[in-house]
Amino acid sequence: MGSSAHPRDRRPGDDHAGPGRALETCLVYLLIAYVLLVLLPGLGGWGLQLPDEIRYREVAREMGLTRSYLVPILNGEIYAEKPPLFFWLTLWAGRGSSGGAGRLSGRWISAVSLAGTVLALYLLGRLFFDVRTGLWAGFFLVASAHPFWFAHLGTMDGLFVMLMTYGIVGFFAASRHVLSPVTGYGLSGLCMGLAVLTKGPLGILLPGSVLAVTLYGMEPEQRAGRKALAYCLFVALVTVLLWLVPACLEGGAAYTKTILWRQNIGRAVSSWSHRKPFYFYLGVLPAGLAPWTLLLPIPAWVWAKKIRNEGIRERENWKVLAAWGCMIFVLLSLISGKRDKYLMPIYPAFALLLARGLVLADRKRGNKGAGLLMRAPLYTLWAGLFSVCLAAAGTLLCVSEGKLLAWLQRLVSHWDPAYASLLDPFSRHILLLLSLGGILCSAWGLIRVRKGRLQGALIPFLLVLPAIGAYLNLELQPVLGPFQSPRSFCERIRKDVKDLDRARVALYRQDYSGGFNLYLERIRIPVLRKPDDVEDFFARRGPAYLLSSGRLLAGLERSLGQRGTRILRIAHQRIFDRDTWLVTVRRTGTPGPCLSEPFPGTKGSDVAHGGDVDPAVIETAGTTLDPLSIPLYDLDLNALGQGVDCRILFSRACIDDRFLVNDRQGGCVAFHHRHLHSPGQGRTRGRTDQGYRSHDTPLQKRGGKEEAEGRGDEGTASVRVRHA
Repeated sequence: MGSSAHPRDRRPGDDHAGPGRALETCLVYLLIAYVLLVLLPGLGGWGLQLPDEIRYREVAREMGLTRSYLVPILNGEIYAEKPPLFFWLTLWAGRGSSGGAGRLSGRWISAVSLAGTVLALYLLGRLFFDVRTGLWAGFFLVASAHPFWFAHLGTMDGLFVMLMTYGIVGFFAASRHVLSPVTGYGLSGLCMGLAVLTKGPLGILLPGSVLAVTLYGMEPEQRAGRKALAYCLFVALVTVLLWLVPACLEGGAAYTKTILWRQNIGRAVSSWSHRKPFYFYLGVLPAGLAPWTLLLPIPAWVWAKKIRNEGIRERENWKVLAAWGCMIFVLLSLISGKRDKYLMPIYPAFALLLARGLVLADRKRGNKGAGLLMRAPLYTLWAGLFSVCLAAAGTLLCVSEGKLLAWLQRLVSHWDPAYASLLDPFSRHILLLLSLGGILCSAWGLIRVRKGRLQGALIPFLLVLPAIGAYLNLELQPVLGPFQSPRSFCERIRKDVKDLDRARVALYRQDYSGGFNLYLERIRIPVLRKPDDVEDFFARRGPAYLLSSGRLLAGLERSLGQRGTRILRIAHQRIFDRDTWLVTVRRTGTPGPCLSEPFPGTKGSDVAHGGDVDPAVIETAGTTLDPLSIPLYDLDLNALGQGVDCRILFSRACIDDRFLVNDRQGGCVAFHHRHLHSPGQGRTRGRTDQGYRSHDTPLQKRGGKEEAEGRGDEGTASVRVRHA
């Protein structure tokens, strides 16, 4: 593209022409390479995340396996919640793998989409202002919290933002006579249409509203631009109809109604999921723009004090960016369904505002008073980072083996036990190196700010960001991945349960993320809604297993127990803040108390045991402890034989599990307590890296009988042991 500054806006000394063409091209290539360096190293080192990333990959996999390319498929049924463009690209990027959906294909799309958006911002910044503004805008975008994080996930938001941004770039490139009208406006309409095929009508509504508001404020001689907008919308509509018409014919009336009404108008007016108040994004925007939220006073000050001294075109371009940010924020706030990633389309506008404000402020730093006001946000940014890194480095240097380390591990385990492993020796050394590097970069940045070099003061951050991306991909997420994905759980149960691959598997009132379909390699896993459906499912011949959360499993146990059917728990893992169990059933024919049994002979399971327990020797004592309502059981050791290692599960809604164990030490019986965290409690107690705490209490003689008594987190339970 050539220089876009209007001749009447040029003043001596302006650097709108930028560096030479060869140097400019080199800088653009370096910027794209930098974005990929930040995102790609270690991107495949951690599992796909629930819910969206796994769901989208599973939809693409099932589309490839069933060859349903017009209508998306999930769990063997039509998936009408999203259009198919992202799934098409996932299939194309993962061609050659099972179902055509490669494990990293979605993440590659997100990473490349962010790089494409950075290039679009550079082109728009160069078109509106100058080369330097375009380069800094790309850096601000990739270094903002939400764009940086969501570019690591295989979701469709990055692709949507890229297409929307190119829709705006194409329109203004044509209106500023950089591209021909047919090419520029056609590119704009095509990108908006493809954005609709990615996430729905917002692909037209968001960029179309920005362009409409911008054109409304222009002079009457700009009416040609308004006609051009109608042409763009027509091209976008044609692009959408090329898919929508055959898809509705193939999907039928139900699919047509869902995709046209329920997923668009219905979700915007009265969302059935992610419903949030209208002010929700007021708290999301500062966090998503971090750490550059601290620099927002710079463009605000430039807008208030200096824009009136710039050219007409400069003021018009600032209005475009202001309309971009304000219109998208207002429209998204009016939609009832809200999530933090839905705000992604607003960040390119803020990146351009920050970049232009920084460049203009750096030009005016000769004014001492103004220079101090503009340097203050950068002082705050680097001083804050310096303080955080210094505190982290000091803590890590003082921590070794001892009480302080144990206290820190308990502190981080309060959120999740997986975090405790981030304080092992290797991880502590990595964190220490990052902290020391942050201290050096912060000191360098503070020195540059003190000298008044505002743009140069951000160069140290260019060195910090790739290290942060590498730590996220290579160290942090591989530790947290097993708790955020069903991959490890499915791999474990496929290994331990030998007949799982040929057995029937169902979900009990689980979500629709498709994670179990993906990792168990099944197109269809039925979702059972009622205990009667579970009874019918297990009544059929052949092995069968059920996947359910611990909270739902408790009610199912009570219902099936009244019908003489007992739940056999096979494997357990905490996935995405939810206790998930693989179970089957055993029919006793005799209604009884709610007693969950471990599955005999299963290895590697949290409830596996060495010796099989005959349920006939387990008798209810007939009393309960309040407020825990934990049934007490009597166990005849002679019926089991000496030296038998067994565990008996006392069930209380999968929240507190208590075991009676013969520890093979002279017939001594120990009382083990395991506390499973309940999501409703809002806290976690006694977690280890396995998610449990246990303790033993020796037997005591009481009135000729031996009794074991153990005190748990919330009360005391006694188990009476009879000897013949």
